[in-house]
Amino acid sequence: MSNSDGNNSRLTSMNTNSASSSIINSTPTSPPTSSICSTSTSPLSITPRRIVKAKRSLVWRYFNDMKDDVLNVECVLCSSVITRKSTSTSDLLHHIQIQHNVEYQHLNKVMKSQTQISDSTTRLPLTSDRSINLTKLIADLIIYNFLPLSVVESPHLQAILAEAEPSYTIPRRKYFTNNVLQEMYSDVQQKVYEELQQAPGICLTTDICTSQANQAYMTITAHFIDLKNKKIKNFVLETKEFTGNHTAERIVESLESICDKWSIADKIICLISDTCNSY
Repeated sequence: MSNSDGNNSRLTSMNTNSASSSIINSTPTSPPTSSICSTSTSPLSITPRRIVKAKRSLVWRYFNDMKDDVLNVECVLCSSVITRKSTSTSDLLHHIQIQHNVEYQHLNKVMKSQTQISDSTTRLPLTSDRSINLTKLIADLIIYNFLPLSVVESPHLQAILAEAEPSYTIPRRKYFTNNVLQEMYSDVQQKVYEELQQAPGICLTTDICTSQANQAYMTITAHFIDLKNKKIKNFVLETKEFTGNHTAERIVESLESICDKWSIADKIICLISDTCNSY
């Protein structure tokens, strides 16, 4: 063999080895997510990868999966193989509790802490639509059944709502007094005001009564015909304590104040009262 042939042979061998080394040592670029499970005809095709869901339970920090067997796991503390009856973590927790009590106490403490945080973050805020609706229903229950506000603190009512909507917490009595009932009163007051403005004429009835504690109260009620719906409507405009002497002048003053408040002074057709001589 001539020297030129030998040199050519060595060059060919070096080129071949260099090309093979270049192919083997080259790092293929990561394919897009959509091609991970696709099949390629290239000899360097990427083996499809199985997407495994992340383990959420903290107990998994003490165990490793056994290859190709989802029910068998290995304890990293004692290397014991645990055979589970299902894919739940109850058997794993039982093993930690029995065999590694120190780790179990720590794990149990952390898990309880996370549960408390989870519970606090899943509570419905009072301003959510769901909470507002439930609170309104409780207020309706109180109003239309003449119940005391203390009913919101009843453990029986709380138990019912805890079963029906665990994420909802009944507001305290003070919240109903200062917020819920005030808002409902304002809404009803506005609706009554609008209906009174549509009335062609209004008749007022008034009465003054005295309680057993010798406190006098005055009630003014408006009566009119709803022409649109062809109905007689009655609205109690106000019930207030009436202190001092029940003179005609003071009664007229109170009536005029009520009429001005509801803007109905020019709609009053008549006034009906009881047989009190003060009128």
